[in-house]
Amino acid sequence: MLLADIIRRTVMFSLGVLIGMGSPLKASIIFSNLVGNVSGGQGVQGSDFSAQGSVAEAFVPTADFAMTDAEIEVFQDQGFGGDPLFNVSLYSNAGGKPGSLLASFGTALAAPVLGGTVVASSPQLFLTSGTEYWLVLTPFDAGTNIGWEADGSQSVPLALGDPTGNSWSADGTSVLQFQIDGSPVPEPTTWIPFTSGLALLACWGRRRKLLPQPRP
Repeated sequence: MLLADIIRRTVMFSLGVLIGMGSPLKASIIFSNLVGNVSGGQGVQGSDFSAQGSVAEAFVPTADFAMTDAEIEVFQDQGFGGDPLFNVSLYSNAGGKPGSLLASFGTALAAPVLGGTVVASSPQLFLTSGTEYWLVLTPFDAGTNIGWEADGSQSVPLALGDPTGNSWSADGTSVLQFQIDGSPVPEPTTWIPFTSGLALLACWGRRRKLLPQPRP
């Protein structure tokens, strides 16, 4: 078997092992407080309905993750008018309430009439183990009038803000329903042996290529 073919097969095998051991293709749940449809929750409302219409819930990853999306259980607040549109963002933590905006990954999402799960896709965000983050729902416009479903499986920190999401106050804890999905980030010790092996193979192949070839 030619050396080039051996190297090619080895590289393909190594890449396959890498993908199997820690590939971002393997989705996982980073945090979940999602139990399904219930009745009642916290209002997310535009300035036509409330002066404090943005809502935030905190979560802490237990490992390093690349976030892919957020799932939120919401419903339309029927009987009071308004529209069902809202925005979803992720914020850092600052003294027990949302701090800096990290990313906006859902704009003008619509809450289902009878309630249900809305998925907001995220740009690739790397979340650090043990760090507190805030999932934030803000009204899309002055007429937004929806509810964020309660009765989740665990109680987490809650913060309320103005409709623009610029001013926040801690408000104890709540059980609003949401789930954060993503892919585990492999430990450096997982990647080093394989990447080192690939580098050695590449150097060996280059050295063999540069050696003078015997004359016929």
